[in-house]
Amino acid sequence: MLPTLSPQEFVKWRSATLKERSAAQEHFHVCRLVGQQTPASLYNQRPTWPELAHRRLDEAVLDACGWPRER
Repeated sequence: MLPTLSPQEFVKWRSATLKERSAAQEHFHVCRLVGQQTPASLYNQRPTWPELAHRRLDEAVLDACGWPRER
């Protein structure tokens, strides 16, 4: 079960006067607390779409030339 915040608990975050770095660190803690990935972990992940597009292009070329797919 994920922890939840009441509206009153959430509102107190809005009035925070933290510096940018401190606020970002707090955001990461909240992400981890609720079981979500942090923005930094998402940023460092390699996207899958280039590999999928390359695979589709390879398959289209093989099909167009009438060559068998070797996978």
